[in-house]
Amino acid sequence: MGNDQMEFNARTVMQIAQMIINNDTSLLKDYELKLVEQDTYCERSICQEGSLLGNTAQTIQSNSINAFFWNVTHSCGSSPQDRPVAIVGPGYSSEVSALQAAMQQVKVLTVSFSASSPRFSNKTLYPYLARTCPSDAMQGVLMADIVRRYNWRSCIAITCADTYCQGLYTQFESSSSKSGVIIEEARWAFGDLLMSERRLKSIFSNCSKSRVILLCINDIQAREILQAAATLGIVDKFIWIGSEAVSTIDPKDLPSNFLGVSLASAQDSLPFRRLQAVWSSLDPSVFAGLEELKENPFLPLAYDTIFLLAHGLQLVIDGGGDPYNSSALLHALPRVRFQGATGPIALDGNLEPETARYEIVTTSGAHDYLTVGGWTANNLTLDVLAAGLSVPVCAPSSILIGGLFQYWSRFHAAAAMVAFAQINAEASILPWTRLNFDVQNITMARSLPPTNNLKSFFFEAVLSRWKTEAGSLADPVSIVIGGGYSSDIAVLSPLLTKQNLLLFSPSANSPVLSDKSTYPNVVRLCQVSTVEGHAIVDLVRFLGFKEVKIISCDDMNCIGFRDVILSKAQEHGFRVAGDLILPSAKGSFMNNHNGQILVEDFSMQDCNVSVYIMCLHDYLATEIFAVFEGLGIKDKVVWITCEEVLSVDDSLLPNGILGMREFVPETPEFSRFLSYWQNLNLSLFDPSYHEILTSGLQQLVGRGSHSSWMLDAADAAMLVAKTLDALIASGQSVSSISAIVSQVLRTSFRGTSGRVVLDSSLDRQQSPYSIVNKQRSSWISVGVWNDTRFTLPAAANGSQQVWKESVIVWPVGYFQQDPNICPPPKSPSYLLVYALVPSLGTLGLIAAGIMIYRYRKASQELSDFSKVKAMMQELRKRLAITREDGFMLSNEKHSRLSRKQMRVVDH
Repeated sequence: MGNDQMEFNARTVMQIAQMIINNDTSLLKDYELKLVEQDTYCERSICQEGSLLGNTAQTIQSNSINAFFWNVTHSCGSSPQDRPVAIVGPGYSSEVSALQAAMQQVKVLTVSFSASSPRFSNKTLYPYLARTCPSDAMQGVLMADIVRRYNWRSCIAITCADTYCQGLYTQFESSSSKSGVIIEEARWAFGDLLMSERRLKSIFSNCSKSRVILLCINDIQAREILQAAATLGIVDKFIWIGSEAVSTIDPKDLPSNFLGVSLASAQDSLPFRRLQAVWSSLDPSVFAGLEELKENPFLPLAYDTIFLLAHGLQLVIDGGGDPYNSSALLHALPRVRFQGATGPIALDGNLEPETARYEIVTTSGAHDYLTVGGWTANNLTLDVLAAGLSVPVCAPSSILIGGLFQYWSRFHAAAAMVAFAQINAEASILPWTRLNFDVQNITMARSLPPTNNLKSFFFEAVLSRWKTEAGSLADPVSIVIGGGYSSDIAVLSPLLTKQNLLLFSPSANSPVLSDKSTYPNVVRLCQVSTVEGHAIVDLVRFLGFKEVKIISCDDMNCIGFRDVILSKAQEHGFRVAGDLILPSAKGSFMNNHNGQILVEDFSMQDCNVSVYIMCLHDYLATEIFAVFEGLGIKDKVVWITCEEVLSVDDSLLPNGILGMREFVPETPEFSRFLSYWQNLNLSLFDPSYHEILTSGLQQLVGRGSHSSWMLDAADAAMLVAKTLDALIASGQSVSSISAIVSQVLRTSFRGTSGRVVLDSSLDRQQSPYSIVNKQRSSWISVGVWNDTRFTLPAAANGSQQVWKESVIVWPVGYFQQDPNICPPPKSPSYLLVYALVPSLGTLGLIAAGIMIYRYRKASQELSDFSKVKAMMQELRKRLAITREDGFMLSNEKHSRLSRKQMRVVDH
């Protein structure tokens, strides 16, 4: 045995067992059991022979295992009766392993009560070794079961290089890896407290490291780890899971967030109470350590080990065998059965306990261990107290979130900024961490027509800066909010993947982005446009229109919307009479009046159809409304539009227009968000953001055209915060894209825009749309669509006819089933020749002559004007003069273009 406290106390309980056995006439009646104590420390060795009181003592110096072997076999006598029939101990697996080669030479049985390395189960290598403690293979499975029960996805296992550490860790790693648990082994070289402090500080300061630490080490090594943690002030920053060796430390020296594995004992059993009674009757100055009996399960196990040998020797004697033959004792042990201080004692054919029994203990801030669970044969039970154990949060001082917004989406940026400010202020989520939102205005990054997409090179510097700009404990940027149009996201996607960034978009709604093989790093809080398309198709059917025209553009969002209309039209009982696709690039509409000519021609084709469905960008919708106003038919058309069209300036939108807008219920979350914004202290923000924060609030209060996207942006911020909070709480990295994506899919909540749940494509699950109607200067919700069903407002009294005729305001002032905007047919001109009486013939000839003269003059003037107009057009073309340059013909003049700086060329 060694001379540490556990082994010292173990010697005491073995001496007590020896005394009880020698005084028990039913066990080894004609024999006296002797104990020979040999110190396994090389520096000093003590061979002590004697009874309970230790009649003699002799000190012998030993410097090697061979010397120890000689001491055991020769120092206490040379006769067979004086030589040991078995060796109990030593206390640690590494010492047992070192001694076994020597013990096998003389075929001396070794029985250990504490050497639990799994390697000792190999009887080919260790044929003369038995043990009363379970193998660490069992303890490793138990610790893996604990990690699984708490659903911890990662942990750090602190180990050492010796037999005990590696045996325990190997089994734990094997069992845990089957469940997908990420394990990091931290192999320690103990004995250098400063080095332990440095290594612990490195673990703590890296938030990608787990907050769950398994101590696959012994008690002495664990004390060094806990002392280093206490010096750093981070003991409470981890969950500590201790091996059975660690769980022998005095509980007052362990943290409250400790969960330990301890061998089960039977403290209410008669053998345990007998051991306790005898010990308490002895002189404490000689037989100290009684207070450790209930805390250290190896002590009653050492007691049971002596009784195991006594019962084995009795079986040998009863069978007529030689009690001094160690091999005979070895073969008798599997037949021993008795009730010990630790419960039923029985070894299997491998000379190991038939059943491994463990207790799960904690300290809970008390001075005693508290049993909170148990484990037997892969069956783990935990009580309510243990179930409440939570992982401490790795709390970086700040996490940087990127923002990419354009001028048209500036209110979306404002909503996200306010949402992050609210999250930081309320601190109910991520209470230890501040989320810093770095907004980049990418309006000027748009390329020139005809592509008009974002310039990818512009983002290299921005994204690179985000990957390197972080606080002392913060991870680099992993998440970006914003982006812009769907076509912009398509350009950004390869860069996001390259830079390992995840984009949360509140506005890019093209169905193409649902393809995660092409766009793996895009999360969307807005509805996919196909959902909006289905809503509009259902609205057309519900209104009873039989023919429609579609105006869309050539980008991915418009095409996705258009495809839904075309594919569902016939199924829903209406015909698409016209389909106009305009170039989406800004400026292309005005080039050579191409857009104007296309729209004018389109309006006159099938002019008897005047129900127009529009899904395109706001700047194209603005031009289209201007053309229709110039034709005098803007207020004669039924307009049904997607949500983006509604973002056009209200003054340019026709009265009576119908549009889709994401339905925003009146939730407490919305009310709290709005109230926070209304009471926002603008001085906390950069002055450059004050205008958009003020204007954005007005948009939200008035439920303006951008309000739904603004709330999607706010919920994007909330989704990011909840995701990071969950990752940190579970000890996972906040910079791992795969971990973030997995958590996003598991996260759901009620946000400012309603229920937020994502599907497997990282798209928001379908939610309702509100049908809005412009009624003069106000937007009125005239119904709600939800998965093919319409909910009419109370004003409709449940009547579809009342709804169409009284609730909805129409451009022409009333509902028309199939409105017609065709111009009336021109009346043919007739030359009326009156036969006059001969007396008036001369007058008729004169009148006819005058008429012919005037006709020819008018024709000449018209021809001259056409030539002048053609010359002017050619001149404008050559000089590249456009309306934007301040010149236009009078017939091009529209009210919205009549500005003071605009000069009109009359003709």
